[in-house]
Amino acid sequence: MWEEFTLPGEANIPLQVTPFPVSHGVPTCGYCINDGSKQVAICGDTGLSESTITALNRLGPLNRLAIECAYSNHFDALAKISNHLTPHRLAKLLDALDTLPEELWITHLKPKQRERIASELCQQLPLT
Repeated sequence: MWEEFTLPGEANIPLQVTPFPVSHGVPTCGYCINDGSKQVAICGDTGLSESTITALNRLGPLNRLAIECAYSNHFDALAKISNHLTPHRLAKLLDALDTLPEELWITHLKPKQRERIASELCQQLPLT
């Protein structure tokens, strides 16, 4: 983790990619991608944990953060034991960040809970 590598980007602009650890039931990482002007972090599966918060804060200010929100708040106990996020858990994670991302992209919503998760996200997330 944390070993940066470079990929070719569009218009000959290199992309600096940094894998970083996130908390999940199995070893998991996210990726931070920086083109010199924008920085995006993609977390994949993760739960509310100090290690994920610490990693995101270590990256510094983000233009975009793609992060999961697998369950509605109704399934908080399941989200906790399976290391996933709910709108409430995601709000707590964002509150612990030094700087909120400019944009937030939510992924990994369970299809049968999508509408309820979306409604809860609208109620609980800070406006960025």
